[in-house]
Amino acid sequence: MLRSALPASSVYKEMMELAVFQLALPDSFTSASGAYTVPGISELALTRLQLAELQLEHYPAQKAEAIAHLDFAIVEFREMKMQPSLERALKHKGLLTA
Repeated sequence: MLRSALPASSVYKEMMELAVFQLALPDSFTSASGAYTVPGISELALTRLQLAELQLEHYPAQKAEAIAHLDFAIVEFREMKMQPSLERALKHKGLLTA
């Protein structure tokens, strides 16, 4: 849960630590097809999409990090067939036009 009393940088740091922890899980958390079987991976992808949106809108100097978040989210959304979220991420990358 995000706490508004924390500075934005602390919230960002906490979210990134969670993302790094989840990405560092052992190979036993993937299926034979290579798809993630970790509960919560969709939430991680959604969180990274939201981080990218935040960075693109309010921190243009962090565009490279935002693109990395979008790249991760796009792969996960395709794997999980999360079409609305995939389209949202692709729009931010300019790969999908309305």
